[in-house]
Amino acid sequence: MKYLLTPGPVPVPEFVLKAISQPVIHHRTKAFEQFYQKFLTKLRYLFQAESPGSRVGTMIGSGTYGVEAAIYSLFNQGESVLVIDNGKFSERWAVFSRKLGLNTIILKKNWGESPEVGEVLEQLTKHPSIAGIILTHSETSTGALLDLEEIAFSVKKDFPETLIVVDGITSIGAIPFYFDQWQIDAAITASQKALMNPTGTIAFALSELALNKLREKEDGADSRNLANYIKSAEKFSYPFTAPVQLLYGMDAALDYFCEKGLPAIWNQTHHSAKVFRKELSKLGGKLLSKNPSDSLTAFHFPEKDNEQIRQKLIEKYQIQLAGGQGEYKGKIMRVSHMGMADSEIMRKVIESLESL
Repeated sequence: MKYLLTPGPVPVPEFVLKAISQPVIHHRTKAFEQFYQKFLTKLRYLFQAESPGSRVGTMIGSGTYGVEAAIYSLFNQGESVLVIDNGKFSERWAVFSRKLGLNTIILKKNWGESPEVGEVLEQLTKHPSIAGIILTHSETSTGALLDLEEIAFSVKKDFPETLIVVDGITSIGAIPFYFDQWQIDAAITASQKALMNPTGTIAFALSELALNKLREKEDGADSRNLANYIKSAEKFSYPFTAPVQLLYGMDAALDYFCEKGLPAIWNQTHHSAKVFRKELSKLGGKLLSKNPSDSLTAFHFPEKDNEQIRQKLIEKYQIQLAGGQGEYKGKIMRVSHMGMADSEIMRKVIESLESL
């Protein structure tokens, strides 16, 4: 048996594969509109974005494209944004913001570290022209989790017009996330993580404040502009060709979330991470992050060849973990706790590590 335990893509369960294989329907039909109307209601539950002012939608692309689309759609050239840079993906948002011509202010943290709320507020006070803050809830490259609830609360208390844009790609659907209650303005996730689907679909949520700051809708001109997707979603439609089969798969995952309940899903992720880390410490393994996310664990064994260990897991036990990125390439391993990666599977990984 093969174990795909990378923090994206994760294994696609049979019930999702079955949903994807349904007969194709055309996306400009009443049947699609009826399907998408129900789909968006379930998507609101996933984000916990159920207030009248919030909107949700989907688009084609990877998680990276989704975050870039949000930045592009919400900020204009010359505006100032604050980017929390503490890993490979958050670093990417800083690079993209600069490419858009935004005045990009960086709050730099070491990989594995998370910012304190005081550091964020200090930057916002120092640069009062900041239009928005871009942060990564759970940094996939390091497993670091930031206290999004506390940061968002403090930012909105003192800077209510500042947009809070969240990369929730390895958090939404895996760990607690409350779009409305935490006053998030834009949140993005992707199908290949907690949603247990093939790569290719982005889901997003926008607040009323974010909706008012979107670029103007451009008919058929700009597939990056979230305004196009929101306008179409109001009619339960798509501005471009909809990925119907991929949406079928996501819909099956959303049904699973609704039936089990988000708290139960979050608890399973937490228990998986807890079991793995407890047993890992007995083997002498160390975590990279000081404040680890339950979505994944980035770890290493001091004084050992960690890349060799990772390769042996593949060769001997068919257990696929992810390696490190950037400066940690070949130095750490990353294991997912999302989707069906429950505590029993984590015990299997630990037993395999112990035998090497």
